[in-house]
Amino acid sequence: MGKKGKHFSLNVKIADSVPSSGWNIFPHFKVGLTNQADTKNSIVKALGQVLHFLKTMKVKNMNKEACKHLECLWDEVQLFGFNLTWLEPYIESALNVEAYMEKAEKVKNLKKHVVDLENELRILKTKLAVGEVVLDIARRDLEEVEKSFEEKDINAEMGYGT
Repeated sequence: MGKKGKHFSLNVKIADSVPSSGWNIFPHFKVGLTNQADTKNSIVKALGQVLHFLKTMKVKNMNKEACKHLECLWDEVQLFGFNLTWLEPYIESALNVEAYMEKAEKVKNLKKHVVDLENELRILKTKLAVGEVVLDIARRDLEEVEKSFEEKDINAEMGYGT
């Protein structure tokens, strides 16, 4: 009991490809034993990959494939069980970029639609103002003509010399 044994930890990695052994409906797991030094290197490497991804990836380049890659990196980092709550908001924000981009596109389209409607309204107001001016001119012309117009009974006989 006085002897100290070597400390080993379990390192689980999901392989990039599924083997051709017919298990293609299940992810292929590669399980191996590593010592603590390898585990520390793995932790640093995994966290470094996540931080590098967040630092170098542009929002405009975040597509479904990039989101999936980040999810894999994040899952790998979380396997080590460290408290990374400080990093979670950045990960969630990066993973929600697709929804953000959809909303940004919708906002852009709605802004364009509002501008188009405002322009159309301006044109219609101008047409209305012109129409009101034309109507006023027509009313004045009607008044002038009515002043010099004497109404007669058009059913009356024409008659002569009376």
